[in-house]
Amino acid sequence: MVRFVRNAELTTPAPYPLPEEDIFGNIKKLRFILKEIAEHKLRTGRDLTVLDFGCGNAAVLGKYVIGDGIRYVGVDFHEPSLAYARAHFGGSNATFASAVPDDLVFDVILYADVLEHVHDPLGILSAHVRQLAPDGIVIGSVPNGYG
Repeated sequence: MVRFVRNAELTTPAPYPLPEEDIFGNIKKLRFILKEIAEHKLRTGRDLTVLDFGCGNAAVLGKYVIGDGIRYVGVDFHEPSLAYARAHFGGSNATFASAVPDDLVFDVILYADVLEHVHDPLGILSAHVRQLAPDGIVIGSVPNGYG
């Protein structure tokens, strides 16, 4: 099922204070993502494993997702970004890798402004969804210039 939602509000506090909104609506997007994860955690009643594909250095999204009850897996191909993410946000519940681990099942898969940069977005989605839990969710965004 695909849902399109506008103006979502965060229902639980983020581990870091959220920055002020910018002209691109990035914080509105961040609030939406955090709200969807929190609601999914509440619905399932369990800790979640989250794949953030295209996590970059985790300073924009990952650091806000990482927290209690979340096993965060950030994946990116840019090694300097991964090194920064590991140094600043890595821990027992947050790992960063250059490829999606084959042995994990994900409750949430995030694609935040990354699918427009890959050659075969449908192929990537198809490959990752095989590792999605039966009740899992996929959250994605592509920039549109309007937030």
